[in-house]
Amino acid sequence: MKQTTTSIFLRHALAIMGFLAVNEGAAFGVGSFILPRSQTVNAVRDLVGWQEEIHIPHGCTNYWSLSLTAEYDRLFNTGRVTDYLFGGSMLSIVGSAYPGCQPGCGTALLADYFGLPRDFKSTVLFRPAMAQFMFDFNFYYGMDALCPGLYARLHMPLVYANWDLNLCEAVSVCGTATFPAGYMAATDVARNELPCSFKQAMRGSTTFGDMQQPLAYGKIDDRQTVLHVADLQGVVGYDFLVNKFAHAGFNLRVSAPTGTVNCQEFLFEPVVGNGHHWEIGGGFTGHYEFDCLPCDSGIVALYVDCNVTHLCTATSKRSYDFKHNGPGSRYMLLETLQPASTELLFADGTPSQFQYAGCLVNGINETTLSSKIRIPVQVDCVLKAAWRWQGFTVDVGYNLWFRSAEKLLCRATLPANRFAFKGDAQVYGFTNPAEQPIALAATQHAARLCGGQAGGNADFTNANADNPVGAFSATLVPLNNLTASDALLIGEPQESVATSRSAVVVSDHDLDDCSGLVPRALSQKGFVHLNYTWKGHDKMAPYLGVGGDVEYAHGSLRNNSALRTWGIWIKGGFSRS
Repeated sequence: MKQTTTSIFLRHALAIMGFLAVNEGAAFGVGSFILPRSQTVNAVRDLVGWQEEIHIPHGCTNYWSLSLTAEYDRLFNTGRVTDYLFGGSMLSIVGSAYPGCQPGCGTALLADYFGLPRDFKSTVLFRPAMAQFMFDFNFYYGMDALCPGLYARLHMPLVYANWDLNLCEAVSVCGTATFPAGYMAATDVARNELPCSFKQAMRGSTTFGDMQQPLAYGKIDDRQTVLHVADLQGVVGYDFLVNKFAHAGFNLRVSAPTGTVNCQEFLFEPVVGNGHHWEIGGGFTGHYEFDCLPCDSGIVALYVDCNVTHLCTATSKRSYDFKHNGPGSRYMLLETLQPASTELLFADGTPSQFQYAGCLVNGINETTLSSKIRIPVQVDCVLKAAWRWQGFTVDVGYNLWFRSAEKLLCRATLPANRFAFKGDAQVYGFTNPAEQPIALAATQHAARLCGGQAGGNADFTNANADNPVGAFSATLVPLNNLTASDALLIGEPQESVATSRSAVVVSDHDLDDCSGLVPRALSQKGFVHLNYTWKGHDKMAPYLGVGGDVEYAHGSLRNNSALRTWGIWIKGGFSRS
């Protein structure tokens, strides 16, 4: 009952906010993909709990230690995520014929692009949730029998990730307006052929008019989950200094990409691993025990681990916006073009260079491209103080993590002379009096996600098209903007419709590469861990502990892609000497 009451309250609150201002809400965010810190890259989890069992002098015999960690992590401060993806936590969705709407002048998204009625109005709220549970296997093998100080490690986290944008929509006006003939197809598109909400449209099952390819990428649906092994990491190292009170050494490390591969089907899809990069690098590890406490008061030790790696080139799909059309422009409708036929002429009888090919596509379906990406450097350093008394250990420390911005090496290209922005243009004109539909070539290169260019196309004459000029049939008769029945229904007169004398097509150079890449990441983490080791069990020493951390990242996700999270864990294992 509590959940139902909350849901009802939220819907009413959103509806009230939606009626207050047509154009409230964010325009859209600057990014299309989130790459969190890999679950394998966690020097804190790698160090706490078992430091007394590894990097120890062991004569000329081998020894090993196995640790198992169960950890739960969760995102906090979700506003950074919504700002990055949507420009804020709330969006307004408004149709081109909604009363008082001036398409292109505000920040509300144009409902027409999503197949929603021209008089539609809704408000959308996002409350993202990111949580993950992992079971981490970590094995250390000291090879003192081969070479004192030589060791190897194997690290493999199994991760269950759960991501949800928690989209909640309050529809203020469902809308009854059809798409008149010529706007989305050669014939009218009835209201019952259109989705009922933005939420339904973003699920990727909607088609309408000439848009017969459903949304294939960047979809928003309910909770997305994945169960996967993150990167499989192997380490080989050598401690050049190792005794009862201290150790110091270097290591080489390699991570094999066993995590998820980004396919961009969903805007907010869970990521396990490091983006499927091979990872190579090295690290330093060391500690020193201080004899500064009174007798029987325990021992204080200082530990430091620092790892630096390079993430090699990996191939994944990324969705790109257009440079000059603003954030979110990948969700705009594109019209396909073809070489002109003799059906579409200018007043002087010259045929148009291009002609609409009868197909509308979601821009993101074409701008989601296979991309080769590398990350130059990643740094994961931890500094920890440990107090040990009998079998008890208390760890308190600090972790710094840095990952440089992604570098795009190359990507697939957008076909040339094939697509143009539809905006709110009519794509068909009509002969008089037969009302035969003739495909036009009206483009709007400056259209944006919030509307068509130059104040909109309320009278359907395409006066706001690129380089507008009168459109004529093969018999040099001016084409009309609407059929007689639609003109009567809408209340707009039948007039001559324009096409573009020089259609402006989109090219590969118009894509904004930065919109598909993840910026640098920098975070700081504080942590604590309590542990107990059972001594005196012959050659087997079991240990068990609990801990937690809080990871904080400064600034917005637009310039720092690190997330703010908290986590708790239980870590246990046993050693064999």
